[in-house]
Amino acid sequence: MLRRKPTKIELKAEDKEELEEARRRLLLPLPLRSPHPRSLHVIPRYRPLLLNKIRSITGPVSRLAVEVEVKLRLPSKCSHRSLLSLLSPFRAATHSQHNTFYDGSAAELSSRRAILRLRFHEGADPSQKCFACLKAKAVLAGGMSRVEEDEEEVDPAAGRACFVGLGGFRNVYEWGGVKLEVDEVKYNFGEMYEVECESTEPERVKRMIEDFFIEYSDSVMSKFGIFRAGKLPCLVHYGIQSSTTFFPPPQHSGHLDIFMLSTCTLVLLDVFFF
Repeated sequence: MLRRKPTKIELKAEDKEELEEARRRLLLPLPLRSPHPRSLHVIPRYRPLLLNKIRSITGPVSRLAVEVEVKLRLPSKCSHRSLLSLLSPFRAATHSQHNTFYDGSAAELSSRRAILRLRFHEGADPSQKCFACLKAKAVLAGGMSRVEEDEEEVDPAAGRACFVGLGGFRNVYEWGGVKLEVDEVKYNFGEMYEVECESTEPERVKRMIEDFFIEYSDSVMSKFGIFRAGKLPCLVHYGIQSSTTFFPPPQHSGHLDIFMLSTCTLVLLDVFFF
């Protein structure tokens, strides 16, 4: 076999200038978007891990792991406080969290039934961690949520450079062999209370809630879906029909279980070409 000299590619002067300009622009953070509270901020394009997750949505999503959760909506603040009071002996942890969700300015992710989330554990939480999670093909029916996701821990400082968000708390309870997460979600158009549990047995979790005489209904929309809709979904069939408060809410103040939501805009128009 004859040896060949390596091929040498020469670029024109104007092509070299264009390439250098493109590289320079990639290293610059993008400017802030509209100050409107529902359009927030733009993520810098030079975060390689985040960009790789975004690019992965253009390929087969079937390779992502599937998260299965039971999601039950509580009808009122009274039901929420009653459940917290009953579960207080089983509390395993309290996580101070910031959660932000990202879509493209032209819905590049949501049009593919996907969304990018950054979650920060901070404040009194000793973990001080940040997780980037790409979620896709979510299905929520009968109180069961199935969503394909790819989650990876990232440098909190790098993640925090992407947004300015709102914060709060999520309490985790280990009870009856399951782990329950009780949320109070605050939107600018109302509040919603929800119980989440990673389980494939929704009826078992529902019976556990019913044993406490706590009203509930199946969740019908994700938190991000509700935020995009701009209104709370209508309450439907409750597991327990009762107007009696069996357990009064605890008489204390503070920030227990507050889980606040914010949204950012992620510009993808140039990202997919690099």
